[in-house]
Amino acid sequence: MATVLTTCNSCSRRMPRLSWTFGSFAELRQQQAIYRALQILGGHILLPILLLFSIFSKTAQRDLTFLNCCFTWIFSSITFSVGLYRLGPAGLFYGVPLPFIHSDQECLNQAALVSGAQAMTDIAMCALIVQLWFDFRAAIHGPRSPRQIRWTRATLLAAPYVALLACSLPALGASVTIVRPHCFYG
Repeated sequence: MATVLTTCNSCSRRMPRLSWTFGSFAELRQQQAIYRALQILGGHILLPILLLFSIFSKTAQRDLTFLNCCFTWIFSSITFSVGLYRLGPAGLFYGVPLPFIHSDQECLNQAALVSGAQAMTDIAMCALIVQLWFDFRAAIHGPRSPRQIRWTRATLLAAPYVALLACSLPALGASVTIVRPHCFYG
């Protein structure tokens, strides 16, 4: 953020105003490459390794809401990186302009999935927090009935995917009417 002097329209005085500076095109491409590398490293490599170790560990048992939360973050990372799968490794670091590479249908599908993925990861994190609260409550007040536990767990596991459908399907339906979509996710 930088301070810029602007002229007031009513009194013609020069006044300071905060302005966002984005730097040069090369800096933007460098930041995009760093963002994409972090997206690939975290969401496509490290988080799946954590998920696999959590699933196949014989000693440590993880709660299903934790595994579900990891899976939703992996899905979110993939939806934000759909353009990279078409570009290959050259698009990751050399910055091919993505809005001109995507077809209209790919752009619409990605925009709809991104709309739903944000809600899905938020609900999954909330479900994990609610599950932790139930675990602490059970430790203090004693366990709940098995029927309550089953219903709670099923609700907490299904809620993120309901949010994904609730946000993605209307976004895809609304975007069908757009003649020329613009895709800014990379």
